[in-house]
Amino acid sequence: MNIISHSAVHPVVEQLPPPQVNNVFPGRINARQGRPGTIGGLAFRLLQFILAVISVCLMTTINKFSTINTFRYFVAVMAIQCLWNFLMACLDIYVLMTGGSLTNRIVIVFFTLGDLVTSTFTFSGACACAGMTTLILTFLRNQCSEIQCGQLKATTTLAFLTWLASFPSFLVNFWNLFSK
Repeated sequence: MNIISHSAVHPVVEQLPPPQVNNVFPGRINARQGRPGTIGGLAFRLLQFILAVISVCLMTTINKFSTINTFRYFVAVMAIQCLWNFLMACLDIYVLMTGGSLTNRIVIVFFTLGDLVTSTFTFSGACACAGMTTLILTFLRNQCSEIQCGQLKATTTLAFLTWLASFPSFLVNFWNLFSK
């Protein structure tokens, strides 16, 4: 007598693989620090925002800064940098508070292009400001008390630090764009 076992009588139990635990942020896939929606990304944004705000504040307190086109361009560029980083920091805070994720490819392209444009403009504004500062320090040294050369140097330094803080954001987003 042959006894045949049926699945209805003896169900087959499948062994499920153990769940993988992501210790960075629960429920997030590829939560690399520095990308939008992470603590590292928020830190980058806040650093960029703070440096840009201080740089703009220093520049606008310089006497007659608005008479030089380079400095007006610089203030406009840094204002755009401030606005971009403030909005992106607010978005990072929202995503961190809600536990969401910014892994959509279109969103990553938007972040990458925004960071590329703002970091390029910041670098060009910092270079223009450095060139004009060097020109003033070279040819108008006797008028440094009126022009406030120390503040010009500090503003230029902060502009380059802002660029140094914003360019890694672009690189992280660019890397995330092609790492999927």
